Amino acid sequence: MPDVVDPTQMKPVVMATAIPVAQAVAIAQPLEVPEGWGPFLSPQVWGVLAAADSLTVRQHVKWLPKNCCSCPPCVKQENTYSIYAGIGQDARAEIFRAEEISDDWNRCCCAPRHPLKVVIKQYLPSPQEMGGQTDWQNSVNEINFDWQKLSGKAQREAEKAAYAQVPTAFTMVRDGTQFPACCNKCVGCCILTNCCADGMTMVAGSTAESSTKEIGAPLLSTLDDGNTLGSASVPVMSAFFSPTLHVMERGGLDGPFAKIEGPCFFGGCSEFCCSFNFPVSKFGSAAKAGDIGKIVKQKPKSFGAALREVLTSADLYTINFSDKSLTPEQKSLLIGGLLLNDYTYFESPQDACGVDPEDGKPYINLCNVYCCGCLCPCRCKLEGGGEGG
Repeated sequence: MPDVVDPTQMKPVVMATAIPVAQAVAIAQPLEVPEGWGPFLSPQVWGVLAAADSLTVRQHVKWLPKNCCSCPPCVKQENTYSIYAGIGQDARAEIFRAEEISDDWNRCCCAPRHPLKVVIKQYLPSPQEMGGQTDWQNSVNEINFDWQKLSGKAQREAEKAAYAQVPTAFTMVRDGTQFPACCNKCVGCCILTNCCADGMTMVAGSTAESSTKEIGAPLLSTLDDGNTLGSASVPVMSAFFSPTLHVMERGGLDGPFAKIEGPCFFGGCSEFCCSFNFPVSKFGSAAKAGDIGKIVKQKPKSFGAALREVLTSADLYTINFSDKSLTPEQKSLLIGGLLLNDYTYFESPQDACGVDPEDGKPYINLCNVYCCGCLCPCRCKLEGGGEGG
């Protein structure tokens, strides 16, 4: 059996079938992985995912651009997420590491609506990274890494080399607006047709594409139905003032099994003082019943977290599961739905403050208002400074 290398210890560790889980969640019983998943996921993690009462998804801080001396220049780094499982009241540990893969030109010119895939792999536990660190300490460490290396690319090369050898557990693929026209799919406009509806597909294991330019519709058309776990999509001509996502298992003969619904007002300066709830309900339940669980975008709980909210797009989410009958596959699909919502609603250019390019006046964005797929900023523009101002 081949070895992979722990990015911090640089010692050989065995492949995913025997990678241990952190002690905090080791109380979960290992479960036999369903056929088709065996090479991708260990029984330990499958048992943790089945037993998890909650999941926490922490987006890593990416302070500097990926490259400043390349083409395109100063493009934003790909997102990275840590996914923690909670069992019982206090037990919580990282079980997955999720990495965005996307084309640099798409991410430069069409973000945040660009095509992408998020590769989710079993986490390689190490003593230095497990437990004991606060959210603020994590953010400081990641910022320091970026400054020390002067480039986000260099500081992640060793870790990526190690994780490249770990089998992919599952992959989320999202279609989006493709460079150079950025108009093949009108994500972010009024949802009148499927061309305007955002969505994602989740598959077990990895995907195969010859280049990052194929990520999106070309890749979705080649996915093996046998490895597809399910999908999620924004409904057309519905949910006018509530962002909604319908989540469907493989085949979907019985329709969606869940719906994720969000608030009408969110984002902007309101992120500094408010958490935003996205109830997860059975498809036939009343609106925002939350009888499956609840996804929460957490408000900052410390000065450090508030500073991170101001300076970066790194967010913190939790999923609480109230329906104990959810399968690990269904929980995986809800993780994909959470990540899609993060890209769609919280990676948008509607910042808390900025300068209007049309008139050069500064503004404060109080919040965003969701309407039929569009995000409408509610801004206070700072007048004055001109003639007679």
